Amino acid sequence: MNTHSRSAALILSLSVSMLALTATAVDAQPANKAGVAAAVNARTDGTPSTSATRRLEIGNDVFQQERIATDAQGQAQMLFLDGSAFTVGPNAEVVLDEFVYDPSTEVGKLAVSASKGLMRFVGGKLSKKDAVAIKTPTATLGIRGGIALVEVDGQTGATEATLLFGDELTVRAINGEIQRITRPGFSTTVASRDSAPTSPRRAEHDRLGRSLNQLNGRPGAGGGAREVPTEAHVAGSLVGGVNSRPVAEAMARGGPGPSGPGPGPGAPPPPPPPPHDPVAAASQTGNKATAAKNNVVIGAYAVAPDPSLNSAIPSVRGAVGGNLPGAVVSHQFLVTGTGSDGIQTRGVQASIVINGQGAGQRSLVVVTTSEVLTRDNGRNNFLAGTERGSARTGATDGSILIGALTTTKNDSTFSGNKLPDTYVSGTSDPAGVRSTAVDVGLVPATKTEYSFVQNAFRVAPPAGVGVSRTGQVMGGYATGMVDTRLPNGTRADPTILTSGQFSSTGAQTQAGPDAVQIATNPGNHRIAANFNLSDGTTDIDGRARTRAPNNYGLKFGSLDGPNNARSAFIDDNAFAAGETLVSGTNQVASTVNGNQVISDPNLAISQLYLVSSALASTASVLPAGVQFCQCEFVKWGFWGGQLATGDASALRLDRIHLGTWVAGPMARASDMPQTGIATFVGHAIGTVVNGSAQYIAGGGFSNVWDFGRKQGALTISNFDGLTMSGALSSANGRDYGGTLAVTGQSGLGGSAQGSFFMGRGDPARETGGQFVVKASGTGGSRYGATGIFVGRKP
Repeated sequence: MNTHSRSAALILSLSVSMLALTATAVDAQPANKAGVAAAVNARTDGTPSTSATRRLEIGNDVFQQERIATDAQGQAQMLFLDGSAFTVGPNAEVVLDEFVYDPSTEVGKLAVSASKGLMRFVGGKLSKKDAVAIKTPTATLGIRGGIALVEVDGQTGATEATLLFGDELTVRAINGEIQRITRPGFSTTVASRDSAPTSPRRAEHDRLGRSLNQLNGRPGAGGGAREVPTEAHVAGSLVGGVNSRPVAEAMARGGPGPSGPGPGPGAPPPPPPPPHDPVAAASQTGNKATAAKNNVVIGAYAVAPDPSLNSAIPSVRGAVGGNLPGAVVSHQFLVTGTGSDGIQTRGVQASIVINGQGAGQRSLVVVTTSEVLTRDNGRNNFLAGTERGSARTGATDGSILIGALTTTKNDSTFSGNKLPDTYVSGTSDPAGVRSTAVDVGLVPATKTEYSFVQNAFRVAPPAGVGVSRTGQVMGGYATGMVDTRLPNGTRADPTILTSGQFSSTGAQTQAGPDAVQIATNPGNHRIAANFNLSDGTTDIDGRARTRAPNNYGLKFGSLDGPNNARSAFIDDNAFAAGETLVSGTNQVASTVNGNQVISDPNLAISQLYLVSSALASTASVLPAGVQFCQCEFVKWGFWGGQLATGDASALRLDRIHLGTWVAGPMARASDMPQTGIATFVGHAIGTVVNGSAQYIAGGGFSNVWDFGRKQGALTISNFDGLTMSGALSSANGRDYGGTLAVTGQSGLGGSAQGSFFMGRGDPARETGGQFVVKASGTGGSRYGATGIFVGRKP
């Protein structure tokens, strides 16, 4: 267990203990106890009213009248017994004036004095009934049912207060003047003891991001843990019926999560805006990008991860890979404009991390698509989302399925085609029974539920986003590695999926780019995709199968009709989708061997994701000297999820983690050039099975093609240390294929199929396709790989 996970485990353990105390009668607690220190970075001192100053450490009780002071690097988070969280940043000084709480009635009082520094308060049970008071040298703040950011100037006492989320923030100056803030993302300032609060104004995004950065964890800080606990220690703290789910709720939106030594697995949640935006590495110009021909508005938002998840990735727990270094986190993009059914607003946010190479690799991808819906007979608008993803915490482990339903936490945030400056979103259950996200292990079949709440702040979108929005149908290829849990609960050997279909006798009935199609609808900001795939007739070790091939018909998104929050089209580069639902039901439309897969939203059984590389890609998988293809017309990306077949008592689960796809606009075969030689250069990326390990790898790609002879030579270089090459040929001049010889490991052979894609009047401007490598002959080595390649003319 890595340092980051262990530190998170310690906070979890201590928080469980703290929550157990809340269920005990008040008279069983020390009379002046207020809560516990959940995280402490660098130096933080506590001075109780009845004892000397002490170095505050994680797990220490904190008391009424205790003075908390941090140094220039200090951070601390206190969790109160009612579930409130109070976080202070560097050079801060606060006093816990009063805390009274009766858990049986959930009533009491909480008051804090702050003389200097930055702090964030997250309301618990007390703030939902009565305002919690924060006193500063120039004002008294009242917070009801929400989250507030407060900064006090240590020299002048000037106070700036921002409502991040909730019902109301009241600011009363010393002179008696009052301002009430009811809109999240708005601030007021009291400059001196003689000043009145300023009128509420929108908080500046950059300043808000810098402030939140001071409250997040950071590399090299340990969260205050002296001794890292074992997993058994944490498991022991959960004995006795204490469920970990309330812990996540109690710690939601807390403070400086513990982080391990940088730059290792303890990389902290990044402050908004995120350090990576894979859609474009362009200058920030203006607050809106408008595509005039489509009459749409594009908004970009920096999403701050919930610190309670101990993760740098929004909505994902650190324990399943959210704390891995090198994560690429996209903006949340929202597009709004008039569609066929009136105003349409859709959004997408994606994150990916592929950490390490070969058998030491860990990886994760998560995609959230969303749209604005209405409730209360259309009086309130809210952003509803569907999160889909998968992770592999170790190359020899089964993959983990990730899923959630999300919603904004304040009504009327979205109005018509106007996008807000800030909003708060979190987990949601449509039945209102519980509010959880889920990640599910394959073998053993384990399920973890948790909740999260996270803030989104509008930032300037990268230049060019939203400008090119084309309605088109693209053909292409898709591959993946199927990880299967059999009905008896065991894990089967992985099998390779490629584009195409086979008959029960093993004859190929569908092949080429017609097996994979992706369609875009800029009018409704949606996409739809159909993937027809098969696991073929041989195993990875080269043995012929005695069973018939498995054929998969996968459906993603929709172009119109009811399919809430399952696809989003921002522009020609940035788009994503989840599984297609059968109209009017909760059933997933995908099939296995012609049979519709099983869907049960409570069990998160059948779900899919598809995302373009503009939103989710990382060059960490590429060898030195190789770059991703800078293609203009061909698109590529990742897909995955889970398909369930059988019945509830005997389920077969087929899971795909980080499968790959490539697609582009296709010319007619009759339009292909009849003369000339061209070289296409780019990259290859795919999944490898090597013994008991499964991981993602990348390599270089080239194809030298003779259009007159309809022949070429393809090379995939340094892919997991292998070089694959072979002669290609084409019957129609557009689609080609051939066998591959493999150097670098004996006993392997392969094949490749691809097509040319058009652009700028050139019917063969770019190219893409799929490849497979596995043992040749029978009973060969247990090594197999499959993936896609993408290239363009230099």
